Amino acid sequence: MESFFEPQFKCKRRVIIYFRPQTIKKSQYDIFLEQQHEGNELKKKIQGRNGALVKTVPPPQSRNVRLLIKQMTTIDDIIEFLQNTPSQDTSVYTVAIKRCSELKQPNVFPQIIQLIYQQNLQLDIIFCNNTLHYLGIWNKFDLQKKLFEQWFIHKQFTSNTIPFNPDVITISTMIKGCSKKGDVKQALYYFQLLVNDYNLKPNGITCNTMLSVCANSCDMDSAEIIWKTMQNEAHIQIDVIAITSMLNVYAQCRESKKMMDLLNYSQQHEHFISINEITCATIMSGLIRDNKIDEMFDFYQNEIPKLSLKNNIDINCKRFINLKSIGHLKKMEMLNENESDKLSYHHQQFLNIFFNELYPNTNKALISIDERDMEKLICSYVLLHKKDWIDAVQDVERILDQKSNFSHSFNYWSIDIFNKRQLLLNFNLMSAISTNFFLRYLMTFKRDELKYEFKNGPIKVLCGKGQYSKIIKKGGICESPKKKSIENEFKKWKIPIRLEQDQFNQAVWCLNQDDVTLFFKLVPPGEDCLKWW
Repeated sequence: MESFFEPQFKCKRRVIIYFRPQTIKKSQYDIFLEQQHEGNELKKKIQGRNGALVKTVPPPQSRNVRLLIKQMTTIDDIIEFLQNTPSQDTSVYTVAIKRCSELKQPNVFPQIIQLIYQQNLQLDIIFCNNTLHYLGIWNKFDLQKKLFEQWFIHKQFTSNTIPFNPDVITISTMIKGCSKKGDVKQALYYFQLLVNDYNLKPNGITCNTMLSVCANSCDMDSAEIIWKTMQNEAHIQIDVIAITSMLNVYAQCRESKKMMDLLNYSQQHEHFISINEITCATIMSGLIRDNKIDEMFDFYQNEIPKLSLKNNIDINCKRFINLKSIGHLKKMEMLNENESDKLSYHHQQFLNIFFNELYPNTNKALISIDERDMEKLICSYVLLHKKDWIDAVQDVERILDQKSNFSHSFNYWSIDIFNKRQLLLNFNLMSAISTNFFLRYLMTFKRDELKYEFKNGPIKVLCGKGQYSKIIKKGGICESPKKKSIENEFKKWKIPIRLEQDQFNQAVWCLNQDDVTLFFKLVPPGEDCLKWW
């Protein structure tokens, strides 16, 4: 059985970065960077505050036009207005890009950009940075990269007489896109452009984003070079964001000793760096990832209270409680199927945390349970019955059908975005444990439901996070780690089932119909689908 916490992508390489003009002498963490960076300095800079983007005062007519666009409620109105009322002020088109993003219509961005080209307007850095920023928000990375190269590398649609180069905000935006994709090679390319080609000094935001890229790609060597650079640059402040970003690199790379050494270094009096709950949660996650569960419990029970004496840390943080519950799940995962007493102990510990700490009021009122926590609850029963998965069916059905204590939105069905009438089995965000269980459960006990929902056609499974979610490319075909995990599961069945990629949606895979027909014919309903070893 595949690990509930197995990293989906691992890349080991040694990358040497050369910095000019000064020679060096001396993110699953994206959520943290989003909260700490975008809400403060980066968001302000993109909006043009603090002198990062030079603002020009537009004429009154342009201000009125911008205000009108901000009030529009459909993209058709915006495009029609821009076509019928052409403007020579790029700020009008900047506002249009932003408004379309607010309306959740990023596919219209190319039309707005094309209208600027038709007007033969000279682009400015404010428009370029904002456009690249919103493309990154909507994961339009191919177009983002193409426009960056057009504007700044090939100098298309920009001034031929006035130097037009990217600034630190531009490069940081591109690196952030690489962080989402887990593309460390492209991120290093942008970082070298910043330092070597444009002679710009990376700021704290850029370096922290680079550390996030390295964490997502498990590239510790490059991260340590960047970290050393940050320490030796006087203008870069090593703060809680920086230290947590580097700790996250070690956590993702399963380098627990280096992670703890850096934490201890940061707490020494002579170079003290204040930390917070996110820092401690990063440590706990790293220890879990490295299978050091007992060390994680010790850190929570003994070290965090000590750290809270000189740091602003809420020891009752829900992150800590959630990680404790995950620790017991991980313990169950590591145990042998015959160690029933230990499995029962950790299962009970998980339930105690779930119902007494995470959701303490389920006996008093109807409580809404987060779907991710619901999946963990399901996994706890699957792991409890790892000797025979069928024994978990009754418990899982009871949890999903229970109405009196709590409500939830957990569901393995979703609608195909390319065909609104087509349902899919959505294992996109599920762990391998729950994915494998529900595949067995549906194919063993819910065959009629599958035939009805798929109209006797191929059974379709959504098993990729998206086009840019650390996908492994094999023979030109996008292959997500989830798809590989499902393939390995089907190899364990009495009748192995092959997967075929859907012709309309690359994130969807179809169960081979001949294999499914043979499986239904030879394996009776209710009989264990797994091979007898």
